[in-house]
Amino acid sequence: MLEAVVVTIWFELADGTLRHKRLGTTSDCEGVATKLFEKYEQNSKRLVAVKCDTAESLRLKEETFKGLYPYDD
Repeated sequence: MLEAVVVTIWFELADGTLRHKRLGTTSDCEGVATKLFEKYEQNSKRLVAVKCDTAESLRLKEETFKGLYPYDD
Protein backbone atom coordinates (compact mmCIF):
# COMPACT_ATOMS: atom_id res chain seq x y z
CA MET A 1 0.00 0.00 0.00
CA LEU A 2 1.34 3.40 -0.95
CA GLU A 3 1.29 6.08 1.70
CA ALA A 4 0.49 9.67 0.85
CA VAL A 5 3.25 12.13 1.70
CA VAL A 6 3.25 15.90 2.03
CA VAL A 7 5.73 17.54 -0.37
CA THR A 8 7.56 20.69 0.69
CA ILE A 9 10.16 22.49 -1.41
CA TRP A 10 12.82 25.00 -0.46
CA PHE A 11 14.11 27.40 -3.10
CA GLU A 12 16.49 30.32 -3.31
CA LEU A 13 15.44 33.61 -4.91
CA ALA A 14 17.78 35.72 -7.05
CA ASP A 15 18.69 37.87 -4.02
CA GLY A 16 19.75 34.79 -2.01
CA THR A 17 16.63 34.66 0.16
CA LEU A 18 15.46 31.13 1.00
CA ARG A 19 11.75 30.36 0.87
CA HIS A 20 9.68 27.23 1.34
CA LYS A 21 6.34 26.15 -0.01
CA ARG A 22 4.16 23.20 0.90
CA LEU A 23 2.84 21.74 -2.36
CA GLY A 24 0.37 19.14 -1.20
CA THR A 25 0.22 15.36 -1.10
CA THR A 26 1.34 12.59 -3.44
CA SER A 27 2.17 8.92 -3.30
CA ASP A 28 5.12 9.32 -5.71
CA CYS A 29 7.69 11.47 -3.92
CA GLU A 30 10.59 10.46 -6.16
CA GLY A 31 8.66 11.21 -9.35
CA VAL A 32 7.50 14.59 -8.07
CA ALA A 33 11.03 15.50 -6.95
CA THR A 34 12.48 14.60 -10.35
CA LYS A 35 9.89 16.72 -12.17
CA LEU A 36 10.46 19.65 -9.81
CA PHE A 37 14.25 19.62 -10.30
CA GLU A 38 13.72 19.51 -14.09
CA LYS A 39 11.24 22.40 -13.89
CA TYR A 40 13.51 24.56 -11.74
CA GLU A 41 16.54 24.02 -14.03
CA GLN A 42 15.08 26.69 -16.33
CA ASN A 43 13.80 29.01 -13.60
CA SER A 44 15.26 32.10 -11.95
CA LYS A 45 14.68 30.42 -8.59
CA ARG A 46 17.14 27.71 -7.53
CA LEU A 47 15.55 24.60 -6.04
CA VAL A 48 17.46 23.76 -2.87
CA ALA A 49 15.53 20.80 -1.45
CA VAL A 50 12.46 18.64 -1.79
CA LYS A 51 11.17 16.96 1.37
CA CYS A 52 8.44 14.36 1.63
CA ASP A 53 6.87 13.79 5.05
CA THR A 54 4.15 11.43 6.12
CA ALA A 55 1.27 13.05 7.95
CA GLU A 56 2.59 11.57 11.20
CA SER A 57 6.20 12.76 10.73
CA LEU A 58 4.99 16.23 9.76
CA ARG A 59 2.74 16.45 12.82
CA LEU A 60 5.61 15.35 15.08
CA LYS A 61 7.98 17.96 13.59
CA GLU A 62 5.39 20.72 13.94
CA GLU A 63 4.81 19.83 17.60
CA THR A 64 8.51 19.41 18.42
CA PHE A 65 9.69 22.61 16.73
CA LYS A 66 6.66 24.84 17.42
CA GLY A 67 7.71 28.42 16.67
CA LEU A 68 11.01 27.33 15.11
CA TYR A 69 9.99 25.13 12.20
CA PRO A 70 9.55 26.86 8.82
CA TYR A 71 5.94 25.70 8.50
CA ASP A 72 4.85 28.18 11.19
CA ASP A 73 4.24 31.09 8.82
